[in-house]
Amino acid sequence: MHADFVSVVMVVIVVAANVVFVSRRSRTMLDNWASRNSLALVKSSWAFFRPMSMWLTTSRNQMVYRITVRDHAGRTRSGWARCGNWLVGLWSDDVDVFWDDSEVHWS
Repeated sequence: MHADFVSVVMVVIVVAANVVFVSRRSRTMLDNWASRNSLALVKSSWAFFRPMSMWLTTSRNQMVYRITVRDHAGRTRSGWARCGNWLVGLWSDDVDVFWDDSEVHWS
């Protein structure tokens, strides 16, 4: 009985640590991407529901966010940001952005 309780506690700790890592790492990646592109990240939210094209090209190692950014002139733009690369996920610094109003893709 005691060993079962310890096992459950260990699993909860590992899962919680992973959630914290993924959340912080993704946020850091998005902030760095926005800074590199002279944009202010206005809003970002994790996106379980995303365009079908992203379901087919995104691995379970990557995180997808719905984002809104503002440029230096005050214009806002929305789109989808995919953090991480297909193979190593968030251990990579890759961020791909697909804008709602364009076929143009930023990395």
